[in-house]
Amino acid sequence: MVARLVAKRRGERTCSGKLVKPSTVNRTVVEPLRRVMNRAALIWREPMPQINWKIHRLKEDSERVRELRAEEEQDLFTHLREDYHPIVRFTLLTGCRLDECVSLT
Repeated sequence: MVARLVAKRRGERTCSGKLVKPSTVNRTVVEPLRRVMNRAALIWREPMPQINWKIHRLKEDSERVRELRAEEEQDLFTHLREDYHPIVRFTLLTGCRLDECVSLT
């Protein structure tokens, strides 16, 4: 069942049409399911099957963290259209990704 859920989520696409990344699958399927099942066993005393969660976690790419230097940020806003300033400032302050900003209502 866990393998089917992972495979299903792995085949889904983002708003931009790309397949979801392994880290997204791990954070939206494997980890929440593991936590719920562990809680069911420990707190609610429900019988749960022994699951080797390591085999269901997908290998994630190492993340490259890149931050703008002050002069790069200033240069960005100098060349950016004025109407994009609020959303770009929002992303810089919150760390939201493009898909998260585009889907805001």
